Amino acid sequence: MEKQAGDHAVDAAVPSSVVDREVVKLEMAKLRRDSGLLDDVFDSDDFLHDDMGDQMRWQFPTALRSHRAADLKSAAAEYFADEDEARVHVKVATGLLAWFRKRLLPIAVMLLSLLATLIVWFAIDPGSTIRLGNDVPIWLWTALPGMVILVFLVCTLIENAFLSGVRVLFPKPTYFVVLVLAELRSYLRLVMFTASLDLVLIGWFNKYGGAGASLNGVEAFIRSCLISVYTVAILIVIRNALLGFLEFSVTKRNFAKEIYDVNFEVDTLQRLWCDSDADRQDLKAMWKSDDRRRQFMYRVVTIRDHPMQLNVESIVEEHKTTWRFSTADVVEIQTPKEMGYIADVMFERLSRTYEDDDVAYIGEREWQPYFKDLREAKRAFIALFHSNAASMNRHAVTRDEFIGCLVKAFKARMSLSSRLQAAKNVYNLVKTLAELFFWIIMLFVIATNFGFDVGQVVTAASAFVISFAFATSLSLSRAVESILFVFGSQPFQVNDTIMIDGKWFVVESIGILETRVRDGSNLVFRYSNKGLADAIVANVAMSRHAICVMTTQISIDTTVEQLESLRVAISKYTSLNATVWKVGRVALYQNALSDVNGIQLEIRVESLIEWSERNAFRLAEFPLKSYICQAMTRLAIMYRNPISPSVTIAEVPSPSAGLKSMRHLASPSPKAARSDSYPI
Repeated sequence: MEKQAGDHAVDAAVPSSVVDREVVKLEMAKLRRDSGLLDDVFDSDDFLHDDMGDQMRWQFPTALRSHRAADLKSAAAEYFADEDEARVHVKVATGLLAWFRKRLLPIAVMLLSLLATLIVWFAIDPGSTIRLGNDVPIWLWTALPGMVILVFLVCTLIENAFLSGVRVLFPKPTYFVVLVLAELRSYLRLVMFTASLDLVLIGWFNKYGGAGASLNGVEAFIRSCLISVYTVAILIVIRNALLGFLEFSVTKRNFAKEIYDVNFEVDTLQRLWCDSDADRQDLKAMWKSDDRRRQFMYRVVTIRDHPMQLNVESIVEEHKTTWRFSTADVVEIQTPKEMGYIADVMFERLSRTYEDDDVAYIGEREWQPYFKDLREAKRAFIALFHSNAASMNRHAVTRDEFIGCLVKAFKARMSLSSRLQAAKNVYNLVKTLAELFFWIIMLFVIATNFGFDVGQVVTAASAFVISFAFATSLSLSRAVESILFVFGSQPFQVNDTIMIDGKWFVVESIGILETRVRDGSNLVFRYSNKGLADAIVANVAMSRHAICVMTTQISIDTTVEQLESLRVAISKYTSLNATVWKVGRVALYQNALSDVNGIQLEIRVESLIEWSERNAFRLAEFPLKSYICQAMTRLAIMYRNPISPSVTIAEVPSPSAGLKSMRHLASPSPKAARSDSYPI
């Protein structure tokens, strides 16, 4: 404390005018050279904050310790401004040297061509009397390679200047501008080079060469080639830009809201790993430096082609794993199981246990510090937990609710990825057809440039198309039917769980002619799309919440009061398990007489579990069936075991055979072997 008080006294005694800026700069340069301290301290804008000078001043040499923080900051700003200016000059010079080094060979050829032309012009043939190749001066032949290379280098410089100017004019370009620039990077130099050879260099050669008739024939052929090249290149740029913009428009119109929602959910999860202000600043800087995040199609590609990624790292210390935010390491989440593990780790980091309750929660007090304001915190909370009514009502989430909502959000991302991949397949099909028609048109354009008769080309092409259609008629009909089935009706997408002929599969890939599916034992099957078009295919992704349908046989003497008591008991069970079953959504149906002394009873209980979560539905269904059996036993309702969903009767029994002749697909329980028809 005494030392700090004395230091402030020195600051107060030394006026700002006595600060020698040159001394400060010199000391900082020495410090950078000797210890590298300034690389860590001053290479960020944090030094210019109000308190950073006071915190770091005592690490400076004695010559600087008498200065005030504001003076040190001002001097440091000047020092780094001068250094940045010098760094810019060095960067420009280094860039030019790199540019010349990459093009050393063509520049050397151009200089040799220029040297040879000067030697011929001034020493060998000053009067241009020596002529070669159809009366063309020899100096023109020696200058031609250098002129071609000069045109190419000039086109390269113009291309770089144009693209740099566009980047300056459009710091935040639209997606169409990005598409055009991407195509121009590939074709702009080629278009300018071939157009310059056609419009400038050949004219220059004819002006000074006086080309003869035979050379004019070669010139016509070369010009036809050049015109065809830059015409096709320009049309390719237009075609690719239009196709890319078509994909962008269709994707944004159909999936924009879902894509923005999924990206916001992932960004919210990323924010929840930033425990300190420094982490939040690093995350903000990382997002700001990535210009691609502003592009809609980049977000589409991230969801469609890549797994979920979070910038976190794990550190093992004394047999304990600690997770924290990282700007360098990335964790990829590919399965719901991995998402559940990460969600459990996140809940341990974020939750706290309140004094009046032993259950750990993540409440508003734990949630809000990770966001810049209350509005953003509420929006993030609603985005992740809107599917859980209990969490929304209490404004807090338990461990099971937190993990369940995050896993559900991850599955929604997987579903969106599958649908985006299907849309990409449709786009690839459209792109293939468009390219086919494009090159057919380009064939006629090139034929016209070379002076061929278009009518003859059309006749030859028509004959080829007709013969090809006859030879592949069956294959074409199969392909067309498959295309209409897969991309027209879209019965399933990649990663969908489907049932084909009573067997469950997961869709691995969808092709034009066949679909590959994987069963529960990871065995992959191939199905023809033409055959799938005629088969019965069930898709759980298109289904809603699962309904447990159970059928059994009850005694004809069962009263209405007993059935009502059974319904009330099942409704009570659903209220006690409201996270799985819809409260009170229970229905009992008595179908026609199944035997002389039995009635078929159908019990329907609606669940909150979607059909896509088949394993979770199985786990919830078994306790419900056990409870119903116990309830029927307590209510003295005689029934036939076993109770099973969607009981299928193998054969129709005769009326005199009794209930014992009923054969269920499920194996009978030991109770069913008793002599009485209705074991209790």
